[in-house]
This record gives sequence, structure tokens and C-alpha cells, in this order.
Amino acid sequence: MTYNNIEKRRIALRDWLKRNPHKIKEYNKKYKEKKREWREKNKEKLKIRIEKWRQKNLKHVLSLQKIYYQKNKIKHNFLGKQRLIKRKLLCFQKYTKGSPECNCCGEKEVKFLSIDHLNGGGRMQRLRIGGGGDHMYRWLIKNNFPSGFQVLCHNCNQAKGSYGVCPHGN
Repeated sequence: MTYNNIEKRRIALRDWLKRNPHKIKEYNKKYKEKKREWREKNKEKLKIRIEKWRQKNLKHVLSLQKIYYQKNKIKHNFLGKQRLIKRKLLCFQKYTKGSPECNCCGEKEVKFLSIDHLNGGGRMQRLRIGGGGDHMYRWLIKNNFPSGFQVLCHNCNQAKGSYGVCPHGN
């Protein structure tokens, strides 16, 4: 049935959809399966096509990302903190051979622990890698946990930096 009037066509389509919900479900199920199969077969093509589109529409993509970030700021910050905690724990576990604790006084509270450069030079390294904290944890993971580092609590680390040795004498 053809309609010259767009409004009549819309009404007829809406009525047909109400009368035939089972046909819609069948079609959607079949279509989704075909689409999934096509995506599986053409992963590389799709990846290239998406990347080309992203490059062509970079301003649009960045504006969408900015809007998404503004709408989901709390969630984004929470997930970022979770990732930071995971990286921090991973680094502490690698340098303490298991349970994170201060190499000098034995403090076990993770909030009080930090990474210490055994031979000094922490300031220069922070300048080279772009900062401390998460930058340092990322760098350690990326470089497969190089030697020359240990875990100290902030008190022991500060004492070692200021006085050359920790008051605990270890």
C-alpha cells in the first residue's frame, strides 16, 4: 500500500507495529545475529573504517568525549582512582615480594606507603617521566619493575631524603 501523505504512512506503520510485535522481535533477532556474524568476519575492516572516520571527524569526536566526561565526571574520577589503587598495589607487591609493607619499619597501611629510589635521584626521575605518583607506577609497570627501588612508608622515605638515613636504622 503506497501513501502520498507522509502522516498517513506514519499512522499506518505505527498501527502495523502495534498489531505485529512478534514479527518485529523475529526480525530483530535475525538481524542482530547476521550483524554479529558480519562484525566477527570483518573485524579488521571495521577497525580501519572506524579509525578513518575518527580521524576525519576528530573535532566532533573530541566534543562528544568532552560532553560524556562532563556528564559522567563522578564515575570517571571514581574509576580513575580505582585504576590508580590497582597499579599502586601491583608495584608495592612486586617490590615487597608479596604483602605490601615498609622495608624499614614494617608499616602495612597502604595509604602510608610509597616507592623509594634506593640510590636517590627521585626528583630527576620524576622530571624525566613527567611526575610522581601514578606516572611513577605506570613507568615501573611499563619497564617491567626495574631494580633500584623499594617500598618505604612516607615517614621513612622523608627521613631518608632529609637526613640520609631513617631513624629506625634499617
